[in-house]
Amino acid sequence: MAIFCRLTIIGNISYEVTAATNAIEAYGLTGGIANAITDPEVFATVAWVMTLGSIMPLILIPIFLKKIQKGIGKAASKDSKWSGVMSAAAFIGLIAAFVARAIAGKGDANIIGDGAGVLSLVALIASIVLMLVLQKLSTLPKLKWLESFAMPFAMIGAMLIVMLLAQILPESIAFLEWRG
Repeated sequence: MAIFCRLTIIGNISYEVTAATNAIEAYGLTGGIANAITDPEVFATVAWVMTLGSIMPLILIPIFLKKIQKGIGKAASKDSKWSGVMSAAAFIGLIAAFVARAIAGKGDANIIGDGAGVLSLVALIASIVLMLVLQKLSTLPKLKWLESFAMPFAMIGAMLIVMLLAQILPESIAFLEWRG
């Protein structure tokens, strides 16, 4: 619940899950965010760790943004191909991290669904297929508006497919994990 509350205001799910898990584990608790937090002190610590980490960009960006933009502008003006390659490399690296987690991510063996398995692979494949279909549909004149919404629709669609399969497939298949 704390993560949901934080993300409705500001935040990043990959950072906040890691921060919350580390804060919980600092108290010697296991299971990370999969378990309910009943101790007010642990909850307050988790909330503060997530909040302070999320506030840092709000402080640092206004101070250093002009300098960062100036450096990026210099690099782009020297060699526009190089800046395109760097942007593409950063994006591919980000996507590769998510793909690797879905295929070979190591999770906590005590938490069902924490490691790579059938459902994470289905989510990956479903989101790719849905994204390709939505991108193709967005090229149609009457569906041009879909271009801006293709990624969120693909993500939501993949989550719905995974939730449906988790209910339909036998538990031994749905929750099969090879890296738990």
